[in-house]
Amino acid sequence: MTRHTAATVFALLCLLAAGVASAAITGARATPGQVTLVGSGSNLVALNWQVSTTPGHVSGVSSPFAAILDPANGSQLQRIDTPLNAAGAGPYSLRDLVTLDAATVRTWVERGLTRVIFERSFGDPATGSLISASAVLTLRASRLQAAREAAPAALSVISLQLEFDSGNNTEIVSTDEALRALLTVQYTGTGVLHGRWQIAEPESSEGVPFYRTLALVNTNLQTSQRSTLRSPALPSTRPGKYLLRFCVTKADDVELTADAQCPAIDLIAVATYQVRQDEAVRLIGDVSPDRQTVARTTPFHWESVPDAAVYQLQVFEYAAASAEPRFVTGMLVDAKTSATPLSMLARSKLEPGRRYLWRVTAHDTSGHMVARSADGSFVYGPGQ
Repeated sequence: MTRHTAATVFALLCLLAAGVASAAITGARATPGQVTLVGSGSNLVALNWQVSTTPGHVSGVSSPFAAILDPANGSQLQRIDTPLNAAGAGPYSLRDLVTLDAATVRTWVERGLTRVIFERSFGDPATGSLISASAVLTLRASRLQAAREAAPAALSVISLQLEFDSGNNTEIVSTDEALRALLTVQYTGTGVLHGRWQIAEPESSEGVPFYRTLALVNTNLQTSQRSTLRSPALPSTRPGKYLLRFCVTKADDVELTADAQCPAIDLIAVATYQVRQDEAVRLIGDVSPDRQTVARTTPFHWESVPDAAVYQLQVFEYAAASAEPRFVTGMLVDAKTSATPLSMLARSKLEPGRRYLWRVTAHDTSGHMVARSADGSFVYGPGQ
């Protein structure tokens, strides 16, 4: 049996301690570094915390709470009992979403404060060491004052929502059917959003998805706090399941991590669609109106399809230069009907004097398309 002298044991302990000490948190920062709060409405504080470490750090990081401090004396104005934790190897990216009500902000403004400090301390569970970072919360009595006095804040993406024209996150389409998706971005501040549209096609979507990039996005987001981006045309040539995702690759508050394609795991939006194998689709004839002006009661007419269980009437935005017009509205029609005016809901989506395309498709009891019409066009004139 091997015997260790006291000196040998001491040396081993020193080596172990040196190993723990060398794996450490090295820094932390908040982005954006400044957020403006107003006393005339609710305020959402969205902060990303970037915690850097040495390469050997694998023990995670923890922050049990945050505090809002008076910068004059360091006293605590409010405690935010929202813990942030990350496991495994660093560096780490953590995210705060905190709502502060108008009454609280007004109380601080009435005390003569023009800014407060939002601070977090991040601890290493292995060593107990702490490191702190903070952001400045600028206080204004009203949105008008904030707009007049405050410098534009850096872009901070809060959430992404991905859906198809139907309003759903999933879709079933026919082979070669035109398809696009809509991305709704909620954010604060202004700046350039960098991202990429990616697709995983049927051969990889069921296992470990292999994504290829369809298009890169570099778009300037202004102060509206909500913007909608349209995807490129999505592939639908082969039957099977497709995974579509949009990921932010760089914003003012996002730093690249090990996954250079999608660096921020909380800034990825995913949707799925299925391309079905369709048999030959028949053509529906006797379609009207076409190249006419329609009124509220004008009937849309088409040839009856014997094996149809339901018809779907769809209206699209007319764009002469585009091969893929944008869906505007639609309605389902009972199989016994082959002529109907547009419903009140469908008409509410149309603008008087504007030209639209329309088509009708017939579907069986399983939802499969069995026939479709060619596109017709009309000008909506409700007063006609």
